[in-house]
Amino acid sequence: MCWRTPKDVLKFSRLIMRFHIMDFMAKITVAIPQELYDRMKKHSEVRWSKVIRKALTEYVGRLEIIEGGIVSSEKLAEMLKEADLDVSCVDLDKAVEFYEKGRKLEWKRSSTTRASS
Repeated sequence: MCWRTPKDVLKFSRLIMRFHIMDFMAKITVAIPQELYDRMKKHSEVRWSKVIRKALTEYVGRLEIIEGGIVSSEKLAEMLKEADLDVSCVDLDKAVEFYEKGRKLEWKRSSTTRASS
């Protein structure tokens, strides 16, 4: 292949880079309702694989935090900043009370088996 312009070289390097990136990524198939698919098709400018990849990364990160048990103060501060929450005015006793209540409700929710319909 004879490159005529620097633009050709850039195009080729992007192609090679894309090949290498795709070469190391696992692929999954996601089933979505037809209505959602139709709505997504209206936004062809969006790279849906990137959106899904980001959502999965964030979700797995949250699961790993939960599995780890205790969250470091740095990680907690980062999570609060991302959520745009200011907790400096929250009473510590109230926070502990809400945490305990939430933990009990989550245990109740996750331990309840729903009958299939």
